[in-house]
Amino acid sequence: MVLIVPWIIWVKFVDRKRIKEILLFGVLLIILIGLMDDIGVNLSLWSYPYKLTYLVSRLSAVDYGMIVVMHMFIYQKFKKWKSFLIANAVLAAIFAFIFEPISVRLGIYKLDNWKYIYSFPIYILKASLVKWIIDKCLEKMKRTE
Repeated sequence: MVLIVPWIIWVKFVDRKRIKEILLFGVLLIILIGLMDDIGVNLSLWSYPYKLTYLVSRLSAVDYGMIVVMHMFIYQKFKKWKSFLIANAVLAAIFAFIFEPISVRLGIYKLDNWKYIYSFPIYILKASLVKWIIDKCLEKMKRTE
């Protein structure tokens, strides 16, 4: 549900003219989120007491559903860096200080050597890094046309 519903909503509201660019943003973000989650678990920064899905032990449904889709909507809506950063800061605050504590209370996420405040800048930085990469690629493509 948490994985599928955001993608259904995304399909309905995505800017079809920029779908390749927005999907590239989402795919790169999925790769980065998966890598960062694996690193965090392997370094015992956080853990997942039980599986939310049968295939993997982390919150993949949340990571690859809600988090990625929300970032993609922000990427789609806020093209300028300043508004993109502000929107991502708001989203980071919601994820770090509302959704993460709820996940802990539900027992599906455990902070081992981590604090919510550490997540806040990471949510902003990962989306910013991916936007920067895509901006550079688009610049290069325009120069070669």
